[in-house]
Formats: sequence, C-alpha cells, structure tokens
Amino acid sequence: MNASALTSITILTYSTAMQRFQVPQFITVEDKIIGGFLTAKQFVYVATGIILIVIIFFSFAGFLALFLSFLVGASAAALAWGKIDGRPVPTFVVNALFYFIRPRVFVWKRAAKTAADEAELVVPPGDETIIKKSPKLSHSRLSELSWTLDTKLRDDILKANP
Repeated sequence: MNASALTSITILTYSTAMQRFQVPQFITVEDKIIGGFLTAKQFVYVATGIILIVIIFFSFAGFLALFLSFLVGASAAALAWGKIDGRPVPTFVVNALFYFIRPRVFVWKRAAKTAADEAELVVPPGDETIIKKSPKLSHSRLSELSWTLDTKLRDDILKANP
C-alpha cells in the first residue's frame, strides 16, 4: 500500500466514525413570523399603535386627532424598529423608567456599636504593637533588593533540588 491510500483510508474511517451535528446560528435574531418581515413583538407594537390611532380618530376631531395619531404612530414605529446605542427602544424605555423610579442616593448607615464590639477593640497596655515606617526606597535600591531576592530564591531552589 502506498502512502496516499493509507491517508485516504484513515480519513474515510475518521469521517464515518464522527457524528455530525448542526450548530444553531443567529440565535440572537428573532424569527420573522408575521408576513415575513415582522417579529411577534414588532407586530404587537404596530397593532397597538393602529388600534390607538383608530380610537383617537373616533374620539377627537381635526388637527388634534392628526397630531395625536402622529405621536402614537411615531412611538409605535420607534418601539417596533428603533434602536438607541444598539439597544432596542423598549429596553431603553424600561431602563429609563427604573432610573427615574428607583432611588439614586446611596447612604452608608453605620451600625450601632454593641458592648461586645467595644470589648474587642480594647487593647491591653502590655500588648501594644510598635509600627515602624518603612524606609523610602530609591529605584536603584529597589532593583538591588529585587535582584537579591531573585538570586536568593534561585539559590534556595538549586540547593533543595540538586
């Protein structure tokens, strides 16, 4: 057998043994189910807008009806197809409502101290700890200490594993 026959047999064996699965794509895109160009959410927004426009035309007359129906139609179109900074308008509207409804001032409230907390904070006179300030290191001194630590660690590792 020559080399090309071996590789073709290997490839044939590998491809028949491996199962093929279809990986779903475009899972973030909603299905266009109404007329081939409207999603279910878009249909609800447009249908609600049309119903409100009909109600406005039967309730009001003249210029007021035209003005209100234009506002409702523009709002319905914006909710159905609009995006602000790449996010759908309904998401933007919900986030804006939560921003205005929820309190925005966060105040830290100190918890009341108990007697047990006060007892933990008391330090006996003999157990005082002396805190020393660390000396200021220049760049050259810092690099020298770093080199010393690196070489000491390397020497310790070499001594442990000869």
